[in-house]
Amino acid sequence: MSTTESNGPIPAEQQAGHQPDHDADKPDMDAFAEKLGIVPEGEEPDDAPSVTTDRPASPTFAAIRARQRNFVIVSTVVVVGITLAGLRRLKRR
Repeated sequence: MSTTESNGPIPAEQQAGHQPDHDADKPDMDAFAEKLGIVPEGEEPDDAPSVTTDRPASPTFAAIRARQRNFVIVSTVVVVGITLAGLRRLKRR
């Protein structure tokens, strides 16, 4: 079967420009939230944890971020150094 071969008429709901009353590929957000156990703001219990609480980063997280930052700095310095050394060699020739 080729892509140019016709398989018959295209149903009206699948033709270009057809817009259903609702997007069938998008779930009902209220039903979805209910399945996940998410309650509307203001209806949560008093002892529910807050997602907006500012808590300090854990020491482990801070150490990982510092290590990543140091790696990026060292890598950048190495790449720049190698590039400059290569340019000097080219100028000497």
